[in-house]
Amino acid sequence: MCQWTETCCHTSQIVSAASSEDHSAVSVGAPLNCGQSYPEGLYEQEQVADNQAQPHEFPWIVALYERRKFLGGGSLLTENCVLTSAHLLVNKTRDSLFVKAGAWDLTETNSRYVERRKVARIVLHSESDLALIVLEVSFLAKRHIGFICQPSPAATFDHQNCLVSGWGKLTHMDRHLSRRLKRVVNRVTCQARLRRTRLGRRFELHTSLICAGGERNRNTCQGFGGSPLMCPIAGHPMQYVLVGIVNSGLGCGSPNVPSLYTSVAEMMPWIHNLLNDEINVPYRPFPIYKIGIKKN
Repeated sequence: MCQWTETCCHTSQIVSAASSEDHSAVSVGAPLNCGQSYPEGLYEQEQVADNQAQPHEFPWIVALYERRKFLGGGSLLTENCVLTSAHLLVNKTRDSLFVKAGAWDLTETNSRYVERRKVARIVLHSESDLALIVLEVSFLAKRHIGFICQPSPAATFDHQNCLVSGWGKLTHMDRHLSRRLKRVVNRVTCQARLRRTRLGRRFELHTSLICAGGERNRNTCQGFGGSPLMCPIAGHPMQYVLVGIVNSGLGCGSPNVPSLYTSVAEMMPWIHNLLNDEINVPYRPFPIYKIGIKKN
């Protein structure tokens, strides 16, 4: 259990039992009404490019900052817990960090939808590019601030058409939330494709990783670190489950070379332990991953 001197993830909105509408891909530990997207956006915007998300289309996506510097993206699992990439937080202190929710255009300074929270605790996974951020003050659920569904540990998403959304640089000056269609690539195909890259023919795809994409000029590049790979739930096309966290890419848009994502389903036991406050995970330095991590 979490000690009285620590700040822990709240579980007040965690579902304790499966309902009749649960799907095998979604964890029964997901928040109520999780993953609800708004494809039309929540307010009118004069110009939204084809590769941009609508304002507040994905209300669980947050931006991570070190003081004024944008670090990358993250996803709200509960009202006070954010899942992101560990490599974004190496050598960072919680006092220098904050999380911004409700954002769309990062250059906008006076949006009434944007809320900021300070960081109370950072937990880095010791072997994977994954981190959980606990906030000092919870976000209240609103239409423009929500939580994404969590996958069940046994879930697979091979060949599904999914989305990546984040503030990666599509153009030099672009700081709007973007969206990119990604098809999840099965492990055998992904490993074969990656063996044809500089990783070499002996490369073994780690169980903590999944692959998606590989279309020319559509992979995740600079600035997408920590952003979610998310798939629509069967029968509920506007409701999404968190499948992966942007890990690294090879060649950034090279054809037939998938991007790598940390598998959230594979990491759900670790995540659930933290969300349920059942273990006290110490701070650990994050080791550089064996195949290399591209720092955004």
